[in-house]
Amino acid sequence: MAFRTIVISNKSKAEYRMGYLCVRGETEKEVHISEISTLIIDSTCVSVTCALLAELVKKNVNVIFCGEKHLPISYLSPFAGNYETSENVKKQCFWGEERKAVCWRKIIGEKIANQRDLLRKSAFIEEAAKLDNYISELRDADTTNREGHAAKVYFNAIMEGDSRRSDSDLNGRLNYGYAVILSDVCREIAAAGYITQIGVWHSSRFNAGNLGSDLMEPLRPAVDEFVLLAAGKGELREIMPRVNLIKADYNNQSQYLESAVRLYVRSILRYLSGESEEIIFLKNFDYSEALLSEEKMSYRYMRIIIMFDLPQNTDADRRNYRDFRKFLIKHGFIMLQESVYTKLAINKTVADSIKESVRKNIPPDGLLLMTELTEKQFLSSEFLLGSAQTKIVDSDERLLFL
Repeated sequence: MAFRTIVISNKSKAEYRMGYLCVRGETEKEVHISEISTLIIDSTCVSVTCALLAELVKKNVNVIFCGEKHLPISYLSPFAGNYETSENVKKQCFWGEERKAVCWRKIIGEKIANQRDLLRKSAFIEEAAKLDNYISELRDADTTNREGHAAKVYFNAIMEGDSRRSDSDLNGRLNYGYAVILSDVCREIAAAGYITQIGVWHSSRFNAGNLGSDLMEPLRPAVDEFVLLAAGKGELREIMPRVNLIKADYNNQSQYLESAVRLYVRSILRYLSGESEEIIFLKNFDYSEALLSEEKMSYRYMRIIIMFDLPQNTDADRRNYRDFRKFLIKHGFIMLQESVYTKLAINKTVADSIKESVRKNIPPDGLLLMTELTEKQFLSSEFLLGSAQTKIVDSDERLLFL
């Protein structure tokens, strides 16, 4: 399961090699693509191969490109991310106007409520009261433009004299965060088999992400709060990629934002398609881990270790050995030493899924042992002779700068 956000910020070449993203600059690093959730190309001095881009699209990796000012300017989106895309797009074209109007009222109501909560945390009590009034005045499709009135009160308070139209560092951080969330939302829309161009309220002919722009609205205040909390903690390009480390509750279960966005987007799409009468919004945003300079997550991760001794007496034996070793490498296992391979899993459920996949691909003969440890236990291992490889990324870090 993908869990890493990778930021390439130095002059380098990024290419595809045997299931890995390989970044060659002053040093060479490799990350298995199955572990990558988001890839941010933060430098215009990075060259990327078409083979890598094609593989990233196949694996539904969110790829964001930044310009010369290190601000996101584009993201990579597949033509179709689901085998039911044609059928779902037909449904999308005939979403009822009444249902879309109610959906937009709920989305804007949640957005204003999140803005109000941030104003209260920031001690803007009078302004928060105004937003309470705007929520009570909301109509289907927001025909009275309560969103616009709320935005004026909200940004005048939190930006303290700055303007959303200015070229300030604060606006750069906000726009960076919004772009990351938008790309997350658009990825999940495509993965669910819908297209991002046809929105609920946004309908610009120049916006390829109209539906994404609609669905991300309640998440904007989470970016705002993160930017305010992260003030003075580092440069824009160091801090803002950490947006996806924000956590939120979906249906009373805490999730990293990328995972929570997936569930939230599916909830709204089910509502718009008439498959559900409820929209489940994200609640209780938690910024503690996103604000940490170092992650301390080893106790949550699992480490799968495979040790094997396979016969190589006949051509068939040697073929079985090669096939099994190729299977391990293709699925992200890293050779610790001869015939000992390891793989990181973000939780017990993912570890069980990986082990089941190994069980389905065991060779016919030989000795094979599979076990699992917590990552914290694994890190207590000691190299008495020699050292671990350093080219392949094998840590539990969710955010990596290469």
